Amino acid sequence: MKPSHLGRLFDILKDMKLLLTPEGIRNQTIADALVELLGKPISESNILFIPTPANLRTDDKSWIVENMNQFLRHNPLSFNIADIAGMPIEQAVEHFTAADVICVGGGDDSYISEVLRVQGLVNPLRDALQSRIFMGISAGSMLVGTPLPPNVNKMLYPDEPFLHEQAQTLGWCDITFVPHLGSEECPEVRVEILESLRKGLPVNTVAVSDQGAIVINGDDVSVVGEGEIWQYQ
Repeated sequence: MKPSHLGRLFDILKDMKLLLTPEGIRNQTIADALVELLGKPISESNILFIPTPANLRTDDKSWIVENMNQFLRHNPLSFNIADIAGMPIEQAVEHFTAADVICVGGGDDSYISEVLRVQGLVNPLRDALQSRIFMGISAGSMLVGTPLPPNVNKMLYPDEPFLHEQAQTLGWCDITFVPHLGSEECPEVRVEILESLRKGLPVNTVAVSDQGAIVINGDDVSVVGEGEIWQYQ
């Protein structure tokens, strides 16, 4: 499962390693991809999980617990949880630098982007990722790419309480990540709907099923896992 092209990486990513997932470590293939990026087993790694993107949601959040348990099934050396909203820079940096994997969870990519910008954490996060792995889950994966147009975002995810009508991301690469392709939880994220929206999508839009992931290792970009993938280039 590898499209012909997966976007252009900006210089900011040239030395970074990222694992962009819709639903975390859903299968062994994704777990193996994380191990390969780490260069060591998850059981020998320190994980930082940032649930901040889900702060604005008032509904059931048991999916966050499941995303955390996906790590715990691999018995990490340590598993830290830090909501960075309102956290002083110095304390946030301590959390970043104590981890081997910095995982940003699902929720609202605009909200977590605003938190990072307002609190002055974009550069500290980027600096920490020069020697650590970034892993995204859903909105956490959308965070590092280019955003969907607001009308498309609302059409694909109509039940999401987005902070801003116009999505905001960090824009570290020109991949527009669309999570949950074919998921029962997101019935609008379907190949036929994406095809109908093609003219309004950014180039290098990639939709990935919950069983798949995009791996970025310096200049190398690939797709791993199982299930559907759809790309507009």
